[in-house]
Amino acid sequence: MESGFASTGSLLRVLGIDPSDRGIQLPISLDDQEKIRQWTGPALIIHGEQDQLIPFSHGRALFSACPSPEKKLVKIAGAGHNDIFLRGLEPYLAAVKSLVLPDT
Repeated sequence: MESGFASTGSLLRVLGIDPSDRGIQLPISLDDQEKIRQWTGPALIIHGEQDQLIPFSHGRALFSACPSPEKKLVKIAGAGHNDIFLRGLEPYLAAVKSLVLPDT
């Protein structure tokens, strides 16, 4: 998962929108933190350290919620939401390679 958000409600609040103030009920299907609680396969979460759209804390929350014994959180130093490759191509690709080809 790259630059994922833990929950739609918390993301909207970061953006200055409180769904409860508007009487909006968000479906659970939009809550990635709840979805990842069911995932037991290998998991890779990559997130920019300086992501201003979806804060790094969302990546950390997804990592914490994932019960998989084979999980990894990769923080791309200095990266925002749209410049992960520019700032962290090598650690990004190394993490993907280790997920896809774990024995190399």
